[in-house]
Amino acid sequence: MGTILAERYRLIELLGTGGMGDVWRAVDEHLGRLVAVKVSPLHGAGDHLALRLHREARAAARLSHPHIVTVHDHGEAVVDGQPVAYLVMELVDGQPLHHAVADGVPPVADVLDWAEQICHGLQAAHSAGVIHRDIKPANVLLTAPHGQIKICDFGIARAAEHSRALTATGTAIGTPTYMSPEQIRGAKDIDARSDLYSLGCVLYELLAGVPPFTGAGWSLLVQHLERQPEPVVVHRGDVPAELERLVGDLLSKRPQDRPATAVDVAERLRVVRARLQDPVYAGTAAARTITAPAPARRVVPVALTVPAAVAPARRTSRPTAPARPATGREAWPAGLATGLLAAAQLALFTGLPGVAQVALAATVGGLVAVGYTLEAPEPSGRPVDVGVSAVALFTALVVAAGVLLWLVVWSPAPWWAALLGGSVMGPVLVGCSSAVRSLVEHVVRRGWLHSDLASTAGLINGCVAFILLAAESRASLVGAVAVGAGVWLTAALAVGALLPCRRPH
Repeated sequence: MGTILAERYRLIELLGTGGMGDVWRAVDEHLGRLVAVKVSPLHGAGDHLALRLHREARAAARLSHPHIVTVHDHGEAVVDGQPVAYLVMELVDGQPLHHAVADGVPPVADVLDWAEQICHGLQAAHSAGVIHRDIKPANVLLTAPHGQIKICDFGIARAAEHSRALTATGTAIGTPTYMSPEQIRGAKDIDARSDLYSLGCVLYELLAGVPPFTGAGWSLLVQHLERQPEPVVVHRGDVPAELERLVGDLLSKRPQDRPATAVDVAERLRVVRARLQDPVYAGTAAARTITAPAPARRVVPVALTVPAAVAPARRTSRPTAPARPATGREAWPAGLATGLLAAAQLALFTGLPGVAQVALAATVGGLVAVGYTLEAPEPSGRPVDVGVSAVALFTALVVAAGVLLWLVVWSPAPWWAALLGGSVMGPVLVGCSSAVRSLVEHVVRRGWLHSDLASTAGLINGCVAFILLAAESRASLVGAVAVGAGVWLTAALAVGALLPCRRPH
């Protein structure tokens, strides 16, 4: 009963289906043991899935470790007239690790234990010269009943000495939610520290209940490249400070800023676990609290695994979602700075009455303050799809509409040139807003929202400078644009420096 594969493996139960094919519970008729068999249909010579299975078999064959799923055999066969590639591995009685956070975050002690086991498995792979390159909860199995960790799916692993050839085309390979910055860039020298970054993403998710970065497509990849995640304690107050620092080190953008080896990570995890056994220390760690945004919706990528029934691990309830942060305290000082800078420009370059100057300055500054006070940010504090907030996006589009109107009605430029320039102004200003926001975030070390505030304040003042210069008949259009851009950048940095710093550590 059941299909016989390669005259040896009897397929008896379908366990899962994914992009790599189907996974079956099977019996090895020659040895009389239960195994898991991954079966992928072939579609011709050089089939991509077959090559991945072959690569996984060769990579895993170099490894023998209690925390790595053992691969027994691989090959090609014909099933019901259809050519297939297959991979035979040990049958793990367990479930993917992301199931551990499906109903709430696990206890810190459990997370420490699992992470330390993952480190042992990774160190075995790295010592054998194998880089996994796709560490994620779906590729880490938690066995029953003892809670042993097993790393699986070496389908995109490569020997370290061959990683340069694999990425020579600049192709990013991996799962975006857990990819290291160097993977995203398609670096030619990916090493074991890329796996440690992915481990940091997994550790963050196990502790916080959400990945360090959420979203989709390029916006998610940009966050890995440029942004710092919220501190773990924002989502969960009982995370020890030493563990929070370790997660931050693992998520460093530059590989050289991360721990050098999985052994180093395991040692730091062991120290934290030992300290948690001290009642005084554990009480201090549990007392850490912080008011923070509610966790964003967790994104779990679909992946092929070997699920099986298992008793649920001990879990704590998901942290209560606290209220959204009050942005008014930061928005009103930024609005005041915006108005003062605009008033100074109006006083220097126009003959408007003082009352008119104050009214105009108060209007632009008030719009900034009110807009950011009323806007409810996305739970992570950052927009998912664009690099600026709704207020910054609206401001950029309003400025673009004003520039288009000026070009068409008052500028000496031909109507077709005015329309063309005004049409591209919106996307250009939105892109520049994101760039200026990022510059403020990194230069004056402000949080995402503060940097966005500063960028918008600078844009408004840059627009004021452009209008004032463009109104001068002696000023060239190019000169007005250059001065406006300079005022934008200078004002953004100045406003950003005036706002309070809330970056972690």
